[in-house]
Amino acid sequence: MGKTSVLKAAVAAVIAAALILLGFAFLQPSRYIVLFVYGVLLVAFSYYVAIFRGVARDVALVCAALTLGLSVIETATAWIDGFAVSYKDKGSWGRKSDLGWSPMRPGVIHEKKVASDGRVIFDVTSTIDENLNRKVDSASNGPTVAFLGIPFYSARDCTTPTPCRRFSPI
Repeated sequence: MGKTSVLKAAVAAVIAAALILLGFAFLQPSRYIVLFVYGVLLVAFSYYVAIFRGVARDVALVCAALTLGLSVIETATAWIDGFAVSYKDKGSWGRKSDLGWSPMRPGVIHEKKVASDGRVIFDVTSTIDENLNRKVDSASNGPTVAFLGIPFYSARDCTTPTPCRRFSPI
């Protein structure tokens, strides 16, 4: 393996890593990101098979075959189970640097997730205040309850009659 092959492999690795990072940055977290990453890795390993010789080529071929097998399994599983579909108000959620997904505007935000069989997984309407935090008004006749930890505690997190379901206006 000469210097040219090593340089080509390094460039391909950087391009693959950049594509994977772009996928994480711009694709919404879902099964699609897994398939996207498998696709990028399959292309990278296939390229390595073409430029390497000897043991390195054999390792790249095994990695390409494993990646192809995993992507076929993931695709078949998604096709059999179906994809859940999320509906969100346009412009309501966005990526905020290293903090992840967050509301992008104050006001009422509606979010709904429907399973592949048409069953509603959750249907949530949240009010976001001017500081882009979920607005929770205390009940007029109930005790004051402080929720610590998760700042966006929503109906999808409360599937049973828990304190969050009884005291917060979800």
